[in-house]
Amino acid sequence: MTNYNDNSPEHFHQMMLPAAARIRGIDHFVKHGGTDRPSPVPGTPADEILYALIAVGADFAKDHSADLDFLQEMLPPVYSGRYTESFQGEFRTALAEVTKRLEQRWEGPRCIAHELALAIILEYALGVAGSWEIPLGEEFFDDLFVYLVGNGDYKQLYFGTLAAVEGGIYDTPRNYRFDLWFVPYN
Repeated sequence: MTNYNDNSPEHFHQMMLPAAARIRGIDHFVKHGGTDRPSPVPGTPADEILYALIAVGADFAKDHSADLDFLQEMLPPVYSGRYTESFQGEFRTALAEVTKRLEQRWEGPRCIAHELALAIILEYALGVAGSWEIPLGEEFFDDLFVYLVGNGDYKQLYFGTLAAVEGGIYDTPRNYRFDLWFVPYN
């Protein structure tokens, strides 16, 4: 497990920026999605910082998804009794698929589990940005999530409301029932 909690400048340049090279599947989104803001780390392009944060989030999610307690903490509590070892295996696969697609070519989520996996990755990336005092706020990550996934209606799961919703930019009907989390969108 890689330690991304060291927030020294040396660690950033030695550990985090090399991780950025793995995330290339969202280049077309990032280049056209508004990361034209000034870089929060002198001498480093803003898009590379974003890629590094996403890579760190993906590594964190992969490392911790072997822990059922972690999944129960990160996923909607309404279904906490259904997060079994079998579910854990399926969710680890979803995390791996999302990570691979972030690395190679993102074309939107394929199922609800992908939305939730991406949310975990971006949530941790936001936390790392905060600990590094990189001024990419929660609104930025919310906007990025909407750009990558759509309207973010998955959040209704955390409040226990379950309704079919028309999916954001991908116009994919989504039903957030637990038994449909791993079923590909039509």
